[in-house]
Amino acid sequence: MTLYSFKLISGDNIISKVEEDEMEDVLILKDPLQVIINENSQVFFIPWLLFSKTKEIILHTDSIIHWDEVSPEAEKLYGRYIKTMKAEDKADDESLLKDILLSKKSIKH
Repeated sequence: MTLYSFKLISGDNIISKVEEDEMEDVLILKDPLQVIINENSQVFFIPWLLFSKTKEIILHTDSIIHWDEVSPEAEKLYGRYIKTMKAEDKADDESLLKDILLSKKSIKH
């Protein structure tokens, strides 16, 4: 499964694995993460649809400005984050939610 970076019309930057779909106007994103860059040029990932029950999201192609395969460096960062998230999934859900919310507070909007 190939890893892609997306710039959406909403302004979101997303990195995700993409599954092929028979429909031409949609993509199936697996484990999509929103890419956030803070004022110190540090890169953070958070689950794109933070409280979504499913890990697979249908994305309509008309909401995409641009998409392309990611660099090897981005692929490594994504892999590390997913591995960390799977380890944290075994931890207490309340603690994980607190960590995610605290990481969002550290980013100025």
